[in-house]
Amino acid sequence: MPRLGETALDPKFGFQVKVPDNLYNFGELYNLCIRCGTLTEEERFKINEHILQTIVMLDRMPFPKHLKRVPEYACTHHETMVGTGYPRELDAEGLSIPSRILSFFKKDKHGDAELFDLFLSFGLYRRYGERYLKPEQIDEADVTKFVG
Repeated sequence: MPRLGETALDPKFGFQVKVPDNLYNFGELYNLCIRCGTLTEEERFKINEHILQTIVMLDRMPFPKHLKRVPEYACTHHETMVGTGYPRELDAEGLSIPSRILSFFKKDKHGDAELFDLFLSFGLYRRYGERYLKPEQIDEADVTKFVG
């Protein structure tokens, strides 16, 4: 089924994704030619499209000054330190330091391991919590199992 309507992505966002010609391709030969895995090009795009929509949505929201970087952080969680992520294929040099810290992906090089360790070791997460959360919202954390 051909993709209908406008599929061009706004260049201001810097997306590095290929938009498939079809919304769904139900051709038997096409589906039999999927080289690895079970996802077609269209299905993979549909899965990854959530981050594109998130970026566009957050770009339109009027965040207060202290939250103005929320869109950046939310929209870089699929990028990697080695540039194999999406939707912009940013590497460590293309990501801001705070974006590189968002990293429960540390071991797979989706986040900057050294910055993550510094963030935890110096208690920056706790300072943030003390500044922006109510005391009952702050949990104790044993960072030793995440550092190193």
